[in-house]
Amino acid sequence: MENTIKIRSVMIIPNVTKPETLEYTDKLIDFFEKKEIKTYVVKDVSAKEDIPLDIDMAVVLGGDGSVLVGASYLDGMDVPIIGINFGHFGYLTECEPRDGFEAIEQVLRGNYIIEERMMLSCKLFGESNEDYTEYSALNEAVIYRGSLMHILDIPLCINNKPITNLLCDGIIICTPTGSTAYNLSAGGPVLVPTSENIAITPICQRNPSCSSIVTSGSDTVGASVDKTAFLCIDGQKQIRIEKGARLIFTKSDRKTKIIKISDGSFYTALQKKLSKEME
Repeated sequence: MENTIKIRSVMIIPNVTKPETLEYTDKLIDFFEKKEIKTYVVKDVSAKEDIPLDIDMAVVLGGDGSVLVGASYLDGMDVPIIGINFGHFGYLTECEPRDGFEAIEQVLRGNYIIEERMMLSCKLFGESNEDYTEYSALNEAVIYRGSLMHILDIPLCINNKPITNLLCDGIIICTPTGSTAYNLSAGGPVLVPTSENIAITPICQRNPSCSSIVTSGSDTVGASVDKTAFLCIDGQKQIRIEKGARLIFTKSDRKTKIIKISDGSFYTALQKKLSKEME
């Protein structure tokens, strides 16, 4: 698919814990300077106050976790992301480092598509049914017991209808993008990343009468906890939740844009990634 967006400025977000990404960053800066493209390098994703507003594309150097960090950093800016894999699995990255410059050349020529990935909205209600804190996730929200040695009893509702009580260590509520992450390792289903569904997968369930549930993206998933527990958003934010806390999960109004240049289908990529895991 040809794109008419002209790339005039690029943000580079390296995983600074990997020295090789910093070396690669220097090469990318030289590459873009020769093409008269402005570059901004983000080495501290915790400092968001100086984000420039004229970014046309973000290049993330790292694995899937780095792409999640980049998506969180750019949340609300509508900036497409291309990931270059310096991690292990790389479900969210487009290519390996050896192919990175050619991939970016393809983007500059307009030979790419943008996949709009559904995000998850998680509303955590306090004592009042009106007051809540909202979080956005590209991969998943996880309710879990942490290091506390107790089983959680989690009443699960869909569209305000009680479904079951899950006796478990926690539950994963994920997007299609997140279905190949923690959800997959917990035995959950793989979803096509461009679909709009929500998957609910228990962790170490004690009453295995209910395995994973896949809902429509238009559905509302509700849960609560009977003991102190924790909420983790995309493996980054950890929030303590108290007994009786209520959580509502829905499809977010926001989306993350992922740049794709390869012609291979999702299933071809999935086969390669799963084969790599077994090596």
